[in-house]
Amino acid sequence: MVGVTWIQIDLVNDLAKKFGVKETSQSKLLLSSILTTITGKMLSEGIIQLSEKTWLTNIVSESLVRATIAGFITTISGEVYAQHFKYGGSIENITLTHYLDYFITQLDSDRLSLTNVLKPVYQQFINNL
Repeated sequence: MVGVTWIQIDLVNDLAKKFGVKETSQSKLLLSSILTTITGKMLSEGIIQLSEKTWLTNIVSESLVRATIAGFITTISGEVYAQHFKYGGSIENITLTHYLDYFITQLDSDRLSLTNVLKPVYQQFINNL
C-alpha cells in the first residue's frame, strides 16, 4: 500500500511540474493518495472475495487482481489530476467532485465498463495458456 501511495504522489508531482503548477503543501496530496489507495485495496479485496466463490480463482491469482486494480486506480488519479491541472487547478483545490465528474464522463463513454476494466486480467490469462 505504501508503494502505491508513493507512486501516486510521484506521478501527481510530475504532472504538476508538466502543467506548471506551483509546489504547495503535500498534505492534501498525501491524504488523497492514501484514500485512493485504500479504495483500491477495498475494491481488490472485494473482487478477490467474489472470485473465491466462483471458478475465477482457478485462473486469476490474487496478486494479478491487486496489481491490476492498483494500476487502474493510479491511472485514474493521474488522469483526474492532469485534467484538473490542465484547467488551472492546483494540488490544494482538487475535490471529490473532480473525481465524480471524471467517473461520470468515463461511464458515459463506456471506458469504465467491466469488460474494459478487466481486459488486462483477461490478457494475462490468455498469455498464460
